[in-house]
Amino acid sequence: MCGWFTVRLARSLRDMLAIMEELEAKGVTVEFTTQGFTVRPDGGDLTTRLILHIITAVAQSEREMTRERQAEVIAIAKQTPGKYP
Repeated sequence: MCGWFTVRLARSLRDMLAIMEELEAKGVTVEFTTQGFTVRPDGGDLTTRLILHIITAVAQSEREMTRERQAEVIAIAKQTPGKYP
């Protein structure tokens, strides 16, 4: 299976681990073209798995921070009557 970018495959580290476990059980090799690494079903390279986990964890953290900032802006907008819908 060829993936463009790791964060397109899953929204969280937990989801990524579950998806990768399922793909490995089916014998699927996953290649992430943008990052330039491949995860093989035989366990493969430990460093590659570590990189996958780090990239996914950072992406999850960025999404959570974006969500928090968005909630703060919405709360501020609600406090300013007539200016925002």
